[in-house]
Amino acid sequence: MNSKHIISIIAAAALATSVGAQQPDDSSNDNNFVGVNLGGGLNTLTYDAANADRKAGGGIETGLFYGYFFNDKYGLGVGLQYSSVSASAIYNYTESTAGLIHPSNPNQRYTLSTKYNDWKERQRMSILSIPVEFLYRRPINDKWSFVGGAGLSLDMHVGGSYKAKEGNYTLSGTFSSLGTYVVSDVPEHGFTTFDGTYDAKIDNRTKVGSSFILDAGARTELKAHWGLYMGLYFGVGFTNLIDESKTTPVVVINESDPTKVDYHGTFDSHETDKAHMVRFGVKVAVDFGWFKNNNRVAKPAPAPAVDKDAERLAAEKAAAERAAKEKAEAERLAKEKAEAERLAKEKAEAERLAKEKAEAERLAKEKAAQEQTKVVAEQAKAEAEKLLNDINATVYFGSAGADITLDAETDAAIQAICKAMKADKSLKVIITGFTDNTGSLEINMKYGLKRAEALRDYMVRQGAPIENIECESKGPNNPIADNSTAEGRAKNRRASVNFK
Repeated sequence: MNSKHIISIIAAAALATSVGAQQPDDSSNDNNFVGVNLGGGLNTLTYDAANADRKAGGGIETGLFYGYFFNDKYGLGVGLQYSSVSASAIYNYTESTAGLIHPSNPNQRYTLSTKYNDWKERQRMSILSIPVEFLYRRPINDKWSFVGGAGLSLDMHVGGSYKAKEGNYTLSGTFSSLGTYVVSDVPEHGFTTFDGTYDAKIDNRTKVGSSFILDAGARTELKAHWGLYMGLYFGVGFTNLIDESKTTPVVVINESDPTKVDYHGTFDSHETDKAHMVRFGVKVAVDFGWFKNNNRVAKPAPAPAVDKDAERLAAEKAAAERAAKEKAEAERLAKEKAEAERLAKEKAEAERLAKEKAEAERLAKEKAAQEQTKVVAEQAKAEAEKLLNDINATVYFGSAGADITLDAETDAAIQAICKAMKADKSLKVIITGFTDNTGSLEINMKYGLKRAEALRDYMVRQGAPIENIECESKGPNNPIADNSTAEGRAKNRRASVNFK
């Protein structure tokens, strides 16, 4: 947008000049122009993020410009332009950072895990540019002129920010002293789920850059010396907008207050080390022109007197030739019209037949698809009814955890249930989570539900509809083995799937 605005400014000046050159009054000799412009469009940042999907953004630009034409066609323009560019990054992954020291326990190192769920961060930069362009103008008719420009702009980054307000992320930790136990849902130590709005400044940036700029459009004169320009702009930056690569994660627990997090955006973390601007859009400009130098075009000398009879005869001859040409042109147009009407009728008939054929084929395909869907649904229903009698899938978990680990037999059973639920949307299941009797009832009921939800999430990833899955927790109730032994407790830490 920055470069585009600059281009817009220069183009506006050029357009103003070209139009002025066509006017019958003093503005026809204007070769100096000043004005203001405003535009907007696809003003985006392009970069490759290590763990995010980038989405293009938009922006605006506005500025002042001055243009000078050396002759009827060529000139030079310069301006001062403000632009904004933006983009978005969407994160869905889990990041692990080892060897951190937790503020609550400085003697203990831990591994921080950050799980992002549709976390969307928007980056916006403000650019102040000085564009310089070579200009070209050419009359289109007695009211409009074409104007184009191409050149370079000097871009200065004057501000930038991150804003994240969609999705959430969950922080959890693994301490060596606790073995494989994962610490989560402990907000006072920073291990919890975060959502809401994060605003931060972009600090990791290059101060000065450059862009190639290009624009084209048309200008018309509003009144003497005043003009209006409308056109398109394009620009691409040569310069990387951010500094050297970073090793900092996007999110870390605050070094002095574990209940808070330090948010580092995409450009101030290890996610990317290169970003460029690409701008494309529309703009309008209003300009004022004046003449400066002594190279005005001299007015032609009056034509010598002509014999009046010769003038009359010449006019009569010209009128006769014009009438003959008009008659021939009318006959040619009549033939072309008749031929066009015949071709139009033939085309309309061909289109009608093609539509009828396409509609017949579509109906045949729909009928075949409906019959196939009916067969698949009946097969899925039969398989689901068999599963109701044959399958009772149970998944076992480690102590104080909800990570899914399936053996081949259990996975096959779960996959079969998911397949049946995908084929027959009326099938519903209930997942029940259980724990051993270690710990309080409240904690065990919570872990039982987490295990049921973990198994539900796994089934949803396999294609089972989430709305047909119900989760519940029975905690330490209904044990299937003796809780006094490690082997018995392992069997009791489970989640089972049953059709409703």
